[in-house]
Amino acid sequence: TVSSKYKEVRSILVEQQQQQNESKAVEGTTKEWSLVTGASSGIGRSIAVQLARRNIPLVLVARDRRDDEGKSDLDQLAQDLRQCYGADIAILRADLSLPG
Repeated sequence: TVSSKYKEVRSILVEQQQQQNESKAVEGTTKEWSLVTGASSGIGRSIAVQLARRNIPLVLVARDRRDDEGKSDLDQLAQDLRQCYGADIAILRADLSLPG
């Protein structure tokens, strides 16, 4: 359901924020997380790249699409953003167009 997807996203955000707060406590700084839907392609992917370039932690949400070799678009994007920009990334595989 939409409610359970919301709870899952919220849980990820809370967990990631707690981890970040613990790791940044020494520096005295924390960052807000951004949620990017449709992150595996198109505009969502472009937005994710731009935010990662600005060192904004991301929760990437998309359907779990895989290529012919079984690789996930979302996993590949997360890996690329971590390697290129050192971005903090959390992944949520969900099709938000489906009811319930």
